[in-house]
Amino acid sequence: MREGDAPIETTPLTIGHTIRRWARWYDLVSWIISLGRIHRVRRTAIRIAQLEPDMSVLDIGCGTGSLALDLHQSVGAGGQMSGIDASPEMIDVARNKAAGRGATIDFRLGTAENLPYAEGQFDRVVSTFVFHHLPAALKREAVDEIGRVLKPTGSVLIVDFAVGGGPLLHRLAAMLLGGHSHAGAAELTRLLEEAGFEGVSKVQTDHRGVDFVRGHRPAD
Repeated sequence: MREGDAPIETTPLTIGHTIRRWARWYDLVSWIISLGRIHRVRRTAIRIAQLEPDMSVLDIGCGTGSLALDLHQSVGAGGQMSGIDASPEMIDVARNKAAGRGATIDFRLGTAENLPYAEGQFDRVVSTFVFHHLPAALKREAVDEIGRVLKPTGSVLIVDFAVGGGPLLHRLAAMLLGGHSHAGAAELTRLLEEAGFEGVSKVQTDHRGVDFVRGHRPAD
C-alpha cells in the first residue's frame, strides 16, 4: 500500500447468513414483503430503545443503514452512531445514504460475533431482523459481544420474527431473506438472561409476527 492510500477492507468471515447480491434492492423488497409496515417497526424500535441526545448507539446488522439514520436523528450531533454489517454491498449502500443526507455515521464491515469496538463503548445496542440469520452458536457469541461493548446499565433491543406467528408474508420473509433458525422472544430472552443481562422482557406492541426483546447490562 502506498503512503496515503486508504486501507482495503476485507470481507469478514462468518457462518451467519449474509445478504450480498441483491443488497441494492433490499429496501424495496423489505417494504413489499412487510406490506409497507417496516417503517412502523423502525419507529417502534426507536421508541422502545429510549434514546437520548448525545448517546452512543450501535446498530448490529445495519444493512442499508435505514434504521441507523433514524437513530442518528434521535441522538443528535453530539451523539455517536455506529453501524456494522458483514456485507460489503450493504455497507456501501449505507455509506452512500449517509453521505447523501450529510449524516456522520461510522458504518463498518464486521460480524455480530466479533464486534470491532472497545469494551463499554455504547449506551444502546439495537439489532433488527438479524438474529434469525445466525446459527445457535453465533447467537450466544453475539449476545456475549453485546454485553461486552455496552456500558454498565446500557441496554440492548433485539427485534426479530416471532416463532410461528404473524401474517403469512412475515413468515415467508424469514425464509426469503435467509436465515438459519427462528429467533423469537423465548429464545432471545433465554440468551440474554444466560449472558447476565437484567430486566430482560418482551415488549408488547401491536406488530403481529414481530418480537421486541430488551434488557440491560448490570452496573459494575
